Amino acid sequence: MNARETTYHGHLFRSRLEARWAAFFDLMGWAWLYEPAVELYNYIPDFILQFYKPLLVEVKPEFTLDDLAKHADKIRLSGWDKEFLIVGAGLNPSSNKVAYGGLEGEIVIGLLHERFVDFRGVESWGEVGEGQIFRCDNCGKSSILHAVSSWHCRVCGFHGANNIGLLWVDPIELWGEAHRLTRWTP
Repeated sequence: MNARETTYHGHLFRSRLEARWAAFFDLMGWAWLYEPAVELYNYIPDFILQFYKPLLVEVKPEFTLDDLAKHADKIRLSGWDKEFLIVGAGLNPSSNKVAYGGLEGEIVIGLLHERFVDFRGVESWGEVGEGQIFRCDNCGKSSILHAVSSWHCRVCGFHGANNIGLLWVDPIELWGEAHRLTRWTP
């Protein structure tokens, strides 16, 4: 499949899918950098979301979370030592059915690889898992959490399962609006 360069808000994106993600990030209220100048080994990230800690975002034209998972090693081997998110050709409903983790039935933006502090206070890497969209009751903004690990707001950094609120926006509607904003016209 050949990518079609697309202009959105004065930026020329390598693909319409990347432009659509930029539009979606704007609609969610998330500041982003496109192809930021970070020194990594044989790798240029697609985006950095400018949260309280930078979140690298890789865009791939994949339809399933299993297919997205195939791209995690490239990021790990690049020298990037912070959290990252791999997004695909769209949003997905959560497949998480366990009582202790995530927001069952919520919207999955992609696969999230996060660092977390365990019960002993030791920081380590978690597994790559569903990155779900939620609203933080601490800052009131839409954010992303790891479905089965550390529940914290990536926008403000607040930790704890008690900060999870119902979304004020419908990510599926915003994804459709992002499509409208970046749709190819002859």
